[in-house]
Amino acid sequence: MKNVYLVRHGSLPEEYDSLYVGSMDIPLSAKGEAEAVAVGNYLQALQYEEVYASPMLRVQQTLKLSGEHPAQTVSELREIDFGEWEGKSFSDISRDWPLEVTEWFEEAEGFTFPGGEKLDDFFARMDTVIDLLESSSAENIVLFTHGGVICSLICRLITGNYKKVLGFEVSRGSVSQVRLFGDGRGVLCGLNHKPEVHEEP
Repeated sequence: MKNVYLVRHGSLPEEYDSLYVGSMDIPLSAKGEAEAVAVGNYLQALQYEEVYASPMLRVQQTLKLSGEHPAQTVSELREIDFGEWEGKSFSDISRDWPLEVTEWFEEAEGFTFPGGEKLDDFFARMDTVIDLLESSSAENIVLFTHGGVICSLICRLITGNYKKVLGFEVSRGSVSQVRLFGDGRGVLCGLNHKPEVHEEP
């Protein structure tokens, strides 16, 4: 049995708040930097042995600002590539790709984002991450990563597949926790905890 703490990177500049920015390498905002520090304060109380992180800028900044964590960069932890939907709002996407949005909602596992990543390929990456976690000898592991990755891992570990992945949501700068029991099974112990951000005096 092992505990996995799933950290979503901090907030982005306001102009990206409601946009799909999966493969776009956007830096943190000042708010996101403060959230990263708060995450670090929260993690200080945990006895974790291993840290894995996405290579993307916003995650690497969150990792660095949260403290001195010797971390392994894992490419599979990068966010999904939304292709032509990158940099667009959901309302714009729904207007310009109504059939594709319906297909995505109805059959997530077989969908390919226009000009982007196939969800089956993304979920295969998540299976690789789960294999990495289960093969680790560590009992407490921290992942610094993205919303799509976290929701997918949680969905797969507690339901056995990815069909209900769109039923999960985690905030930027949040920490969730899953307890693994082996064989790809897990229990959700904490979802979307937002460590308190302390204002500068």
